[in-house]
Amino acid sequence: MAIFTTIFEFYFIGLFVAFLFFYMKNDRYSELINLISAAIFGITLEFLIIIRYENYRYSTDFLVQIGDEPGNVPIVIGLCWGMIIMSSMSISDRTGIKKSIRPLLDTLQAITIDLSMDVIAIRIEGGFWVWGSPLKNNITPDGYFGVIWGNFIAWYLVVLVYSYFLRLSSMFWQNTVNFKMLLFNLTLPIFAYIPFYLILESIRRSYYYQWLITGWIIPYYFAYVFLAMILLALTLIFYEIRQRQVNLLKQGDLLPVILFASFHLFFLFMLIWLEIVVKIPLAAFVTILVVTLDFGLHYILYRYGQIYN
Repeated sequence: MAIFTTIFEFYFIGLFVAFLFFYMKNDRYSELINLISAAIFGITLEFLIIIRYENYRYSTDFLVQIGDEPGNVPIVIGLCWGMIIMSSMSISDRTGIKKSIRPLLDTLQAITIDLSMDVIAIRIEGGFWVWGSPLKNNITPDGYFGVIWGNFIAWYLVVLVYSYFLRLSSMFWQNTVNFKMLLFNLTLPIFAYIPFYLILESIRRSYYYQWLITGWIIPYYFAYVFLAMILLALTLIFYEIRQRQVNLLKQGDLLPVILFASFHLFFLFMLIWLEIVVKIPLAAFVTILVVTLDFGLHYILYRYGQIYN
């Protein structure tokens, strides 16, 4: 048995159940529906991307999966997508920044998980998932320590697009829960997949796609694109905070913070267990830096705002 894969799987399935009970207990049914919707989106997206692009495949060590190898998708991955999106939105909503900017903050929070997780996850017990290229212990034009640059751009777009869709849905229904709202939000993954699919296809069908992804035209092209996307999001967020004198200390929930902490602590442990600190010190440094920044943000909010309940 792949013990760490199983621990990860059942812990995060359990955490998803905790999210469900929390929303039901507090009569927050619109958020409950959004969580389920985001999880469906995550599972559907993973399944369709694996079938369409065949860039990676998931380990068969996960116990609860849909599809047959190599098109199998662990259910826990979709559930994690749902929790990550909803948790990021919950934390962003506490900041009070303009609603049109919040999806960018959602995205940056999710990226902290990706940056601290991916390099480690592909090295756990043969890899939670496996890319279609050999593992590399350095930064190359086509990848970051074995993780293709396009993966980070995809994470950025997935959270950004679906966060916008969920927020637009909430504005339209104004948190009213009825059959129409339920039907709309549960079919939302289909509509949200369309812009994401169009973006991926436009890149993939580009005449220069293979040259770009391998760095033949511009070395580290997709790395520069990812960095530009991050800088744009940071610029817009800080401009909004500076212009509006945003109150960053609104009260919020503890579960989203538990989710982020769980991801970070699990992969920090694996960072040490797999001796990545010794084998790939630069990757370990970036992981620890990202985790420290994320923990620091939540500590400041807790210490000075007492925002969690």
